[in-house]
Amino acid sequence: GINARNLQEFRFFTNDFATLTRGIDLVLTAPAGTGELSLAYNYTDTEVTQYNEDLLNTQRITLLEKGLPRHRGNATLTQALTDDLRALGRVNYYGSWDEWPFGDAHQVYGSAFLLDLEAGYSLSAGSTVTLGAQNLLNAEPEFSGQEEDGSDLAPVIGRPFGEYSPYGFGGAFWYVKYSYSL
Repeated sequence: GINARNLQEFRFFTNDFATLTRGIDLVLTAPAGTGELSLAYNYTDTEVTQYNEDLLNTQRITLLEKGLPRHRGNATLTQALTDDLRALGRVNYYGSWDEWPFGDAHQVYGSAFLLDLEAGYSLSAGSTVTLGAQNLLNAEPEFSGQEEDGSDLAPVIGRPFGEYSPYGFGGAFWYVKYSYSL
């Protein structure tokens, strides 16, 4: 069994670095016909200001500073089309982000727009069925890229897309949902 006498190595976590994060969030909401229009925007900038060079390398610093998009936003329109039918449409925007999928293989992923649509119909008092799609146009992150010599990284890292994609890498997601409330 494992005990203190035969323990050969162990790991522990430390926060031996400091960051400065600045940003802004803007949200605007307004009536739009029989519904509502909502616009949201976020800008976030993170800078590693102090770190221990023995613990944090260039790749990790890049992930901390650029591993998430600096710019994100969405526009959402909800509408009551009839007494029983409602609809929602949303456009999501994700700015570019950086990743180091394997070793020295630095990858910069481009920005993306995703479209969500949803329609809900009230069947009776308290009973609703909803049909929807997230990422309707099946946007996926760019292919994980290539080494500087042009060789493909996917077999090396075991996946074709970036690990930290802010909108995932599963493509379109369709759903049907039924709800009933008393």
